[in-house]
Amino acid sequence: PIERLQEVLNNTNKMVNQSLMFIELSLANMSMRKIQTDTFITISMLETINTAIDEYPFQGNERTFVHWDPDQQTDFNYLGNLILTKHIFFNLIKNALYFIKAERKGEITIQLIQNGKENRVIFRDTAKGMDDETLSHLFESFYTNTQFGTGIGLAYCKMVMEAYEGDIVCHAEEGKLTEFTLIFPKLG
Repeated sequence: PIERLQEVLNNTNKMVNQSLMFIELSLANMSMRKIQTDTFITISMLETINTAIDEYPFQGNERTFVHWDPDQQTDFNYLGNLILTKHIFFNLIKNALYFIKAERKGEITIQLIQNGKENRVIFRDTAKGMDDETLSHLFESFYTNTQFGTGIGLAYCKMVMEAYEGDIVCHAEEGKLTEFTLIFPKLG
């Protein structure tokens, strides 16, 4: 009986967290206004991704599709806002899981890369890829190619990355993969 009550409590907490994440993400996406940069702070990318993955409301076995090994990554800091960056990762995870489920195949890998001029996060899924037409409209507001999408998620991600003085770009191979690269300027 106590184990069953704990299970019900855990499931209830997960549903509440999922609902709150959905509301928070929706409000952030709907606010498509200029991002205030005066409150940006220096943040660890490793901690940001760990937090996003820990807080994302995965359902069932969805977490098993995400391959992220923080011990194999070289951390970097960026100037930004943790909540805004978490929303970028929430959006990318949500989209990738949608296509993994729809295609019944695929996985997500996340990798940090540093070079002399910039830092990058590579977010790749191997579910469906996309055609050139879809790719050409990907970051436009209100453009969507999913049944339940609003078309503001990736446009919002682009806006946040530009506020960070970085960028987000996408490379895709139809039927194979979709790869988002988040580009962050090096600090100091």
